[in-house]
Amino acid sequence: MQALAEAGIPRSEAHLEALILLAQAQGKDKAWVLAHPEHRPSVAECERYRAWLRRRMQREPLAYIVGEKAFFGRRFLVGPAVLIPRPETECVVEAALGCIRAHRAPRVLDLGTGSGCIAITIACARPDAEVWAVDVSRAALALARANARRHGAQVRFLRGHWYAALPEDTPPFDLIVSNPPYVAESERTQLAPELGYEPDAALYAGQDPHAALRAVLEGAVDWLAPQGACVVECGVHGLLPPPRGLVLVEEVRDLAGLVRGGIYRRC
Repeated sequence: MQALAEAGIPRSEAHLEALILLAQAQGKDKAWVLAHPEHRPSVAECERYRAWLRRRMQREPLAYIVGEKAFFGRRFLVGPAVLIPRPETECVVEAALGCIRAHRAPRVLDLGTGSGCIAITIACARPDAEVWAVDVSRAALALARANARRHGAQVRFLRGHWYAALPEDTPPFDLIVSNPPYVAESERTQLAPELGYEPDAALYAGQDPHAALRAVLEGAVDWLAPQGACVVECGVHGLLPPPRGLVLVEEVRDLAGLVRGGIYRRC
């Protein structure tokens, strides 16, 4: 714990992270380690733990070290090819599920799927839904497919840049959901060291932090069914005014009242 704190990790987090690494190094969970203080890890487990501690001291994200991250009650495989799922994205998923609550067999599109956590969570919550997921990264799609198999989710994965991945004869969607990159390139030096390990394409929108969000919203006009919803996550720069053909009907807020996204509808 002391080593992690000296590496710049807040002391309040360092103790928990050290415990998680110790548990994972032994193939156990935190509760088991706490319940068995008499247990002595094997030599191999100790070596694994020390190696993982060194990686964390270099500020590599904990999720990449242990290879998974909890999201919406499920554990998703993660790696350097994908953005680590965040708690704030769960608010966006809740809003997205609310938009299709009254639909039978809704058609859903997840743009920039990454680990697949959004698409897979929706597919698991709504087995009747036809869920498509798009990403430009082959490595990200490989991980997303592995997560879909892990959770028994039926998702159609496509590779490409936003809507360009869709076949021309694709029917419209009842829901489009996306967590696009929304960090300006100029903000890179202000971010925590851990973010330097995550894929640039999933974090940075270029000089204009709204560039990717704008592409998602403008394309949604052509790909949404009448009254269909487009649910997007946003960052500190906030949401965009709706493009022609969409209306912003609701802001998505977290438990602290911060705006985390928005719900747009085709009008």
